[in-house]
Amino acid sequence: MLTKDFSYDLPANLIAQRPLQQRSASRMLVLDGQGGWQDQKFQDFRQHLSAGDLLVVNNTRVMA
Repeated sequence: MLTKDFSYDLPANLIAQRPLQQRSASRMLVLDGQGGWQDQKFQDFRQHLSAGDLLVVNNTRVMA
């Protein structure tokens, strides 16, 4: 894995400045493990979990 693999353009207008009122409406990027991806809503999160999966969360904030 190379650090250049994590370099990408992120337009400032796509960075959330405050949470949505309806948090489940937040956007979620889903990777399929084969190079594909889907733009989904967090309310669909459960459909991506299987028995035995490990879920790791954090409370990191975005700082400008």
